[in-house]
Amino acid sequence: MKRIVLFLILILLPIAPLALASNTYYLPVFKPGPSHWSGLAVANLSSAASNSVNVMLYDTAGTHMATETKNLPANGQESFLVGTTMTASGWIQVTSEHPLAGLNFMGQYTGGTENYYLADVPFVETLSDSLVVPHVAQHGSWDTDILMANPNGSAVTVTLTYSNKGGTASPAYNTTLPANGSAVISVATITGSSEIRGGKVTITANRGLCAFALYYNLKIGRYSYTGINAVDTSNSIVGSWGYGYYPTGTGNNGEQEYVSITLYPTGYY
Repeated sequence: MKRIVLFLILILLPIAPLALASNTYYLPVFKPGPSHWSGLAVANLSSAASNSVNVMLYDTAGTHMATETKNLPANGQESFLVGTTMTASGWIQVTSEHPLAGLNFMGQYTGGTENYYLADVPFVETLSDSLVVPHVAQHGSWDTDILMANPNGSAVTVTLTYSNKGGTASPAYNTTLPANGSAVISVATITGSSEIRGGKVTITANRGLCAFALYYNLKIGRYSYTGINAVDTSNSIVGSWGYGYYPTGTGNNGEQEYVSITLYPTGYY
C-alpha cells in the first residue's frame, strides 16, 4: 500500500505543547499577609461564553495550599484578592475554560494595613528552559530579586549566571526547585556581591519554568517597587506531532496518509 507523507513546518510564536487547549497561566510569586497581599485581575476573552476560572496556590516546597474559583460572564472581567488566609509564600497557577488575560497585583505594606508598595506581575502562558533578566542592580540603593516557579511534577535544576555590562560572566549559581515549588533568589546571592550596577542574569533549566525580576529601593526610604517577566530566549523545537488518517475507500483510492507537523519558535532559523 502506498504511503503519502507530508511534512509541514510552521514558524510560530513560542508555545508549549497543548498550550492552546489548556488555558493555563503561571505567576511565579505569591506573597501572603500580614506583610503583603496578592490580588488577581482577569478578563474573559470569550465574548460568547462564560468562563470558569480556577486559582491554585502552591507554597515554595510545592505543596498545594488552596484552590479558589471565579466565574466570569461572557466578555466579563473581575478583580479579587487571593490567599487571604494563607501564611506561606509561593506561586500561583490559573486555569480556565476559555482564554484569559490577566495579572497579579502584589502589594507590600509600608508598616500598617492601609498604605503599600505595588508591583504588577503579568500572566505567563509559556514555560521556558532558557530565560534572561535584561537588567539587574544590587548595591547601596537598589535590590533585585529573581522569583522563579517550577510548574512541573518533578524537580528542576536551574543555573543562574550574571554577566556584567562588558559581557564578562561570573561563576554560575546553581539551585534546584522542587516539583511544583518556587524560590526567591537575590542578585547578591547569585553574584556573591553587593556592588552590582547593571548587567543581566541568564536562567537555564532542564525543563520549563517561569520567572520574574523585582526591583526596589525601599531600604533608602524611596518608593520604587516594580519588575518584569524574564524574557524567553529558548530556540528549541517546542512541539512535534504525527497524525494518522486511514480513509475507507474515499479519497486517494483509500491509500494511507500520514501528516507530521513540527512547530518551531520564531527566530529558530
